[in-house]
Amino acid sequence: MLDPPAHFSTVFEEPLTEMVETLQQRGFGLVSGQYVRRILDNITSNLVKYADPCSDILVRFVQEEDRAGLCFENRVLPVPASSESTKVGLPSIETMMEKMQGICRIEQPEGIFRM
Repeated sequence: MLDPPAHFSTVFEEPLTEMVETLQQRGFGLVSGQYVRRILDNITSNLVKYADPCSDILVRFVQEEDRAGLCFENRVLPVPASSESTKVGLPSIETMMEKMQGICRIEQPEGIFRM
């Protein structure tokens, strides 16, 4: 039986911090703890604003060739959120990923948002 759902930060903050520390100890100098925190904050903000709360948010680890990362996938709210978008969240994530020599891919098949 699965544990009951928990807050995102409760589940991911410690493991992601440990992951960053492990990568840095092994000589990977491209991960910025500050950027990782800001990226996760932006992702969380977007999920709160635009994800359909009636559907699960899927978070999975992915690996492609010599890269590893996280994939977030959610159903999009059927009606746009009432709050105005500043349209800076996703470009900020992409910029921070580029500065760490990473990649941010965004896909939007019908009714789904995947990053």
